[in-house]
Amino acid sequence: MEYRQNILICIVLVALSQFRFICSQPADVSNDGQTTGNDLRMMLKTVLEQNRRLTLQNNRLQKVWLGMQQMCSALSMQPCNCEQGQGQTQTIPTSLPLPTPTTLPKKTTPPLRVMTIETEGANMSPTPISVTYAATPDHTTEWIALRRNGGMWRTAGKRVKDIFDPTVYTSSVEVPQMATISSMYFRLYNDDESVNLRFNVTELDKKQTQDVIAPDAELLKINTTFVAPSDSDLNITGIVNRNAHEFDELAFVEVFFTGLNTSASPPTIFEVMNFNSDGLALSGERRTNTTSNMQISLRHPYVQYGGILTVRMPYRNSITGMVEELFYGPFIKIYSPDGKYVVQNNTIGIFPLPRQTIIFPPMQSVICAAMGNPRPEVQVLKMTSGGLKEQKETETVILDSYMNMKVLSLNAALQKKTEGRYVCRATNGNQTIDAPTEVTVLEPAVFDERKTGVTKNSSDVVVISCKARGKPKPMLQLRLYDEYGPDLAKSGMFQVWRSDPSKFTSRITLSISPVDEPDIHSVFCTSTQGGPNAAFERSTLINVFPGMEKENNWELYSRVQKAAQAV
Repeated sequence: MEYRQNILICIVLVALSQFRFICSQPADVSNDGQTTGNDLRMMLKTVLEQNRRLTLQNNRLQKVWLGMQQMCSALSMQPCNCEQGQGQTQTIPTSLPLPTPTTLPKKTTPPLRVMTIETEGANMSPTPISVTYAATPDHTTEWIALRRNGGMWRTAGKRVKDIFDPTVYTSSVEVPQMATISSMYFRLYNDDESVNLRFNVTELDKKQTQDVIAPDAELLKINTTFVAPSDSDLNITGIVNRNAHEFDELAFVEVFFTGLNTSASPPTIFEVMNFNSDGLALSGERRTNTTSNMQISLRHPYVQYGGILTVRMPYRNSITGMVEELFYGPFIKIYSPDGKYVVQNNTIGIFPLPRQTIIFPPMQSVICAAMGNPRPEVQVLKMTSGGLKEQKETETVILDSYMNMKVLSLNAALQKKTEGRYVCRATNGNQTIDAPTEVTVLEPAVFDERKTGVTKNSSDVVVISCKARGKPKPMLQLRLYDEYGPDLAKSGMFQVWRSDPSKFTSRITLSISPVDEPDIHSVFCTSTQGGPNAAFERSTLINVFPGMEKENNWELYSRVQKAAQAV
């Protein structure tokens, strides 16, 4: 063992001597004897690259030495410990019991970590963006881009392994129409933990590279397995290595629970989050001068089935540049009260799909995700004219012990090829579940100027009309004073008439009295396509009394708002 260790030390010394040689080389000079800026930048880039490679090499050597120690320990040998002078014998148990809430697990795998971000800037279209990270071999990646028009694009990205370090990878994407992106995320998963990176999209316009400092691996200590009580809530306590007065990020901690409701037929997947559900609560309190307790409460109606609890802690260090937010943390497995399963054996469920999926330009992704035990196989099928089902090529963005999520990206420009009926199919060998959705390419609503405006204006009645055509058929609202005002038609205070002149056309009219409602002087007709959760909206202003300037009646505004909310 001493001989092997001496060899490793010699290798490190040789590497360090090479680094000193590189740093000591003279720089090129210009004709007047001065070093040029380009030469200095090239020298610095070369030194940094060599330093990075030497750091990776040193890390590999440390892992080799650690692996030799662990191997000797497993064989009950006593390896040479140069720091302590005496090795220790390690025994390996034949089985590992589920930890109780009073014990803290020891992490045995290296954590997921984002290392570097690089973008070529908006000068290139599509815009290349890449993230270099460290991960275990069994990981998956996901890129999510939200567009200002309501569209969403998801992809696994193209993955390349580093030739110098097998634990380092680079995931890259080419983003079409970067200027239309409102938010963008990179997510990294394995069976034990996850990382969620939110980009500062304004910085992605510039060609640059940014290193990301490693987060504090000991920020949160928490068990990663629990057994749900049979008839009560599950309370989980984690230790945050920070004083409660300093730990102001608790409000930004991401906590959500995913499970399979096996009492439903067929079983359904549900998800509860700490910020929008009574099924999950999050709180914190002081523990010591340097630590705090973080309590997570899962309500019995949800936790009784078992499932996966995701906890992501906010990055503490100040982050600028291309990183808007960075969260990281463990997956906590919650076993059902019998202590046997996180997800009940021989069960399967699919994430709900909308009845209609709208493809926003230039590209939209359809998600097909299933959860079960054993982990289900997932595929996306398209119904053909002959009633047959054509399997579509998809990308895997999440793949762990129980979850399988695939995405299918569809091009809005290929309308005839894209539109149709699709099926998300999940199977575990014994059961098969299908979830259908109708895919439609968005054709933004266009207002008919002839039928949009004041169509009748007399001493006793004013008729306001709005007509629009689009695909899918627009839903029309008449909003008071501004685009976000209360809906006059929904309030029930006025006479309203709706019609559907054609498959893709809608029209609405509103009758008011110019004597009784003289303060209804400005109305916005708002067209909504795609439903309330992923809507594309357009508005047009209707001046009820053109040429007259009137102030807004906020008492009327409040009455209409209350009436519309009561419906």
